[in-house]
Amino acid sequence: MAPTNQRGTDWGRLKGLEDGDVEFDEDAPPTRPEDWNEATPHRGVRGFLADRRVVETHKVTATVSLDEEVLRYFKNQGEGWQGKLNAALREYVAAHTK
Repeated sequence: MAPTNQRGTDWGRLKGLEDGDVEFDEDAPPTRPEDWNEATPHRGVRGFLADRRVVETHKVTATVSLDEEVLRYFKNQGEGWQGKLNAALREYVAAHTK
């Protein structure tokens, strides 16, 4: 049997579907590219700007000193906390770049 998540989703089968295999209905209508302009990437998507455009990034390892409460806040976010910290820093850079 193919691996599934807690809700029983068979991700292997879904990844093998072609666009024409997807059945749309009133609860799940087809979308246009512009429908995704305001979408927020889910964990696992690397690199996005404040305007939520997905961008290619090259990550580097760095050692930085952070305030304890700042680090604790992001770690308490659970899995993906480093990506959330990176996204917050990226949004700061975008907001302060002329």
